[in-house]
Amino acid sequence: MHLYGHALTSFNKAIKVESENDSAINRYKARSATWAGYVYEVKGLHKDALRYNKLAYGYAKQAGAQVTEVYSLRDIGRSYRDLNRNDIAIPYYQKAAKKAKAINDSYLYNMVRGELAAIYMKEGLLDKAKYIFNIPLNGYTENNKSANYYIRAVYYENTEHLDSAIYYNKKGMQYGSLKQNLQASLDLANLYIKAGDQADAISYYSLYSNYVDSLMKNQIVEYGDFMSGMERMLDVERRNADLTSSRLHLVISLFVLILCIIIFCLALAKIYQKRKKKYLEQQERVRRYLRERSLKEQQRSQQNKQRIELLENELSDSNKMLSELHQKLIRNETEMLKYKETLYAYEQKHQELLVADLADTDVYKLYHTPNAVPSSADYHRLVEALNNAYNNFTKRLKEFYPDINDNEVWICCMVKAGLSSKEICNISPYSYSSLGMAKSRLYFKMFQKKGGAKDLDHFIKEL
Repeated sequence: MHLYGHALTSFNKAIKVESENDSAINRYKARSATWAGYVYEVKGLHKDALRYNKLAYGYAKQAGAQVTEVYSLRDIGRSYRDLNRNDIAIPYYQKAAKKAKAINDSYLYNMVRGELAAIYMKEGLLDKAKYIFNIPLNGYTENNKSANYYIRAVYYENTEHLDSAIYYNKKGMQYGSLKQNLQASLDLANLYIKAGDQADAISYYSLYSNYVDSLMKNQIVEYGDFMSGMERMLDVERRNADLTSSRLHLVISLFVLILCIIIFCLALAKIYQKRKKKYLEQQERVRRYLRERSLKEQQRSQQNKQRIELLENELSDSNKMLSELHQKLIRNETEMLKYKETLYAYEQKHQELLVADLADTDVYKLYHTPNAVPSSADYHRLVEALNNAYNNFTKRLKEFYPDINDNEVWICCMVKAGLSSKEICNISPYSYSSLGMAKSRLYFKMFQKKGGAKDLDHFIKEL
């Protein structure tokens, strides 16, 4: 049980890995969820097993792993079967069989059909079980065949066809394992008693006894192997006890090592202080840039509103104090400022429309087309489209971080164009991991602090 706990911890860590629609990672997560479901099934915690089996099915679908999909559907059916919900289990088995047949996997197809037939018989749906048996046994392994024949024998025993039950038990014994044949020989003895054939019944009881002896011998061998393993473990423990005498030397070595680590940490702390100072300066520069940009827009709007209000007040008072010409000038300036405010609102709306129109451009669609191979000319067209839609995006990017190189500008443009990491890798020499590292490095250079690919993506989309 302790080993199961370690296994479940490892499986859960694997499931939490970020996939971002990566088929290889989703396939790995599907397998981890399948194994976690198996652990809970062994422990008899069928509700927990069901939850992980459903997770495995979801990850398998995302990865396009069709064989794993079949196993996951079968495992979901098993969980519902163990929860005594065969009414829900049957549709999952049917879906698994249909999927296995579609991918032309005879082994999976036969395995799922056999388990489905057993559920049909348990539910009293004998005709449906018989229909499965009437399908030819194409592509069966020996283990498939023995299980199928034994299920047929149970079917015919339930329908009082003793001769057929005896026949299929004997057929199953040709392919069955020792444990399977042990049960089959006992079933045959009981069937012959029902049929009134005492001689054959005694013969199979004798065979059953022989199988019991064989199983006992195997268990004795397994027990001997277990004891040998225990002796080896005890030997290891004895060696460990001998090693404790050398702990004093280890303590001295550790003391020296700790002293070296303290010296190293002091040096590292000094380096950290320098980097922290640089980081704080960079953060202040970023905050100042964003604050000034926001204040300029607010001040511009506020000044226009204040000037309009002042001129309207002067215009109201000018009936007594100002000349008609002065009033006209004030009216003109007021109208001009109102026009500027309208123009500013129009520019903002126009900016929004440009962003919306970006998605309809040919170059934007090209970069979002699977298997496309954009040229350098296409890249320049995309940069031009981005600058039009996002108010000189590349110029503002270089103003914010003047030391940015061309490759880093290219990555930022791909992110601004809405390409996922997977899409960027498809049109560049970057692998998924190397692209993530490149984004992380660029984020660190910009902000002097650690950040992941998602942090850079968020900043670029907001810029």
